[in-house]
Amino acid sequence: MVGRPPQGQPPQGRGQAPQGPAATPPSSQPAPAPPPALNFKDQTLRQIVRVSIGGERLRVVLSNAFGTAPLPVGAAHVALRDKSAAIVLMSDRALTFSGAGSTIIPPGAVMISDPVNLKVAPLAD
Repeated sequence: MVGRPPQGQPPQGRGQAPQGPAATPPSSQPAPAPPPALNFKDQTLRQIVRVSIGGERLRVVLSNAFGTAPLPVGAAHVALRDKSAAIVLMSDRALTFSGAGSTIIPPGAVMISDPVNLKVAPLAD
């Protein structure tokens, strides 16, 4: 985007000297990753996602891009949203990753599910 500073850098006014953390020259070493804010163990995490385009099949991308440890995924499902957090009956599909129902995502990596048959309308949840 034109006119916006790169993410993580505060905007600077014209003719102003940088102040605060942006005033210090960057180090040759990347800043350490912050500790994870939450830990999930034996819990279900539900995330509602809006698709931009529809289709007959889909894949889901799970990310551990900013993780510092492997991220185990015991199981993952996808379904169409009905009302509130409810799902449309009969739309629940188990995801697989290279044929397996679970996976481990290495730090800094993403994992893409195998394709799953599910008709999704444009802008659906």
